[in-house]
Amino acid sequence: SLRDDPASILHLYRDVIHLRRVTDDLVTGSFELIDLEPTDHVLAYRRGDHWWVVLNFGEAAVTLPVELEIAASATPELVGARGRTIPPHTAVIARLI
Repeated sequence: SLRDDPASILHLYRDVIHLRRVTDDLVTGSFELIDLEPTDHVLAYRRGDHWWVVLNFGEAAVTLPVELEIAASATPELVGARGRTIPPHTAVIARLI
């Protein structure tokens, strides 16, 4: 069931809702799109001063210009990971380190 599967959309929604409740920047922080040329398969934006949302729709990993710590992801094993690389077909909410 969805409740038993840590990779389910239910768990992701719960994680994101919790993160928004405890992180003002994700609710009221400034919004800035981030241009990651030439990767046209990535949507990335910054919220506030410290938070990034990155969606990699591509077949290859993408390397970011900054180091992040992942706070929420549909891929549970990524939560808590630090680095500059977002795997293919992955969405994350992450804090700048």
